[in-house]
Amino acid sequence: MKILDRYILKKLSLYLLIITPTFVFISLLIKVIEKLKNIKTFNLTDFFFYLLYTIPENLYYILPIATVLSVILVYRDLIQTKKIYAVLTSGISIKRLSITFFLFGLLVSLLNLANLEFLMSPANKKAVEFYERLKKHSTSDEPLFVDHTWLKVDERRFTYFGFLDLRKLRGKDLIFIQFDQKSFKPVFRLEAEDFSIKGDDKFLLENVKIVSIRNFPEFDVKRLKKSIYVIDLDFDKLKKLVILKKPISLTELFKKAMVAERFGYPSAYFWSRFFSKLATVFSPFVLVVLILPLLWINKKGKFVLIFVVIFAYWYLVSVLKALASSGSIPVFSPLIVDILFLIVGLFLLRRVKFIEL
Repeated sequence: MKILDRYILKKLSLYLLIITPTFVFISLLIKVIEKLKNIKTFNLTDFFFYLLYTIPENLYYILPIATVLSVILVYRDLIQTKKIYAVLTSGISIKRLSITFFLFGLLVSLLNLANLEFLMSPANKKAVEFYERLKKHSTSDEPLFVDHTWLKVDERRFTYFGFLDLRKLRGKDLIFIQFDQKSFKPVFRLEAEDFSIKGDDKFLLENVKIVSIRNFPEFDVKRLKKSIYVIDLDFDKLKKLVILKKPISLTELFKKAMVAERFGYPSAYFWSRFFSKLATVFSPFVLVVLILPLLWINKKGKFVLIFVVIFAYWYLVSVLKALASSGSIPVFSPLIVDILFLIVGLFLLRRVKFIEL
């Protein structure tokens, strides 16, 4: 059986290595057509690197489909070459044979997970960086905040944001420190538990602590319920910085969701994307488990049914993600699609009794 397992895994890998680059190339061609009309200042080098750094994200969406197609092609090979006769007459059941296909789907899912965690996020940041050189980035309605961030106001003034919503311009845990211009010793420190920003520089502070240092160790401390303070900050620059740090990987989304919850910020947006990524990263395995029983049954139109099922999978995950992000349904709802499809696939596999020969 080990020889048969190696043969099937080798064929599956070969088809995957042929299909995936082909789909990536087609995806890049589509992106070229889509992006060229929006670019105002064209630079061939920047555009090349922009396309290069979009490949990991393309792979994330292409690998599930490429895996399904690889499974279908190997199935067709077994049927058309009549090798399935040798498999069945040697006493190997369809269920046992399916385990090898399931293993392949799981391996591709782990590969997709590694791509999501280690490649997509840094590549996406670089892609945005090169795209911004070609065209200014448009704004969106996605939540945008920074946490645990120091920002340099000028050479002697620095601001720390425990949490700052860049769309609503309010946050928590503000620290402002000013240093002496000559000695660079701290001369002023301001802390506020809550704050909001009016205009470009006026901070409305609540629960304020102000420390003024005249000659160390002499200092004055004031505590105020509310106060107004002016800090000149370049929020456009800060927003660009945050766009480059847009959470992509499961780890980044998890951290953003936890930070949002800690500061009382709506976290459903980040949790919904975390669980939808968690669901779709294992889609190669889930889809293989579901479609393989459909391949073995002797029914007309089964290939049409398979692609309808694949479309339904992605559509359901997208719909549940959108509903979860608005708080209409639990944030873990996208995972239900994976669980449901796995149960249906395993149930169908138990009922498979014949194949198309």
